Amino acid sequence: MSGPVTYVYVGVLASWLGYVLFLQWTEAEMAVVAGVLLGAGLIQGLRNSMVVRGLVAVLEPVGIVLPLLALWHMVVTVVPGAVAWTGGWNGWALLAFLLGYVAFLAASMGVTRVTAYPLGYRAGPVGIMVLALCLVGLVTGQILLPVIAVAGQVMWTLRIGSSNWFDHVLHVLLVPVVAVELISRVL
Repeated sequence: MSGPVTYVYVGVLASWLGYVLFLQWTEAEMAVVAGVLLGAGLIQGLRNSMVVRGLVAVLEPVGIVLPLLALWHMVVTVVPGAVAWTGGWNGWALLAFLLGYVAFLAASMGVTRVTAYPLGYRAGPVGIMVLALCLVGLVTGQILLPVIAVAGQVMWTLRIGSSNWFDHVLHVLLVPVVAVELISRVL
């Protein structure tokens, strides 16, 4: 991944982490400001350090999904009515995503003979998947889904990061994130 994009990516995630930490002691608006200042300061101060390189190595391949989810999490706590911009994911949709994504990951690692991962290298299938996700977003009222799909396609087309579109719109960290969300809804 190119240097400036990597720094922005890690900076957004560091800002989100700072936001989550500061949210325990202050209001959402101040937590966002403090998180952004912390993220920018960490990236500026640790630009060529082993810390940033280690984060990038752990989080590779870096795509668009984690930074957008982090930014979205900060926006919905600060902007009144932002949650209404999405239709919300019900538990069944999250469970279906989780099971489907785990199956996709297993197939991508060679557990099965058939995998969809190679489709992420080809323009035709990527275009169809992006249009399908935009349609799902339109039907369900999910703004973030088409944004992730199209932003991932833009990064993929401009050859920023991975040469596979799936690496831009999915990340293995989504498995624990969705699992924790499902568990929190049950409890």
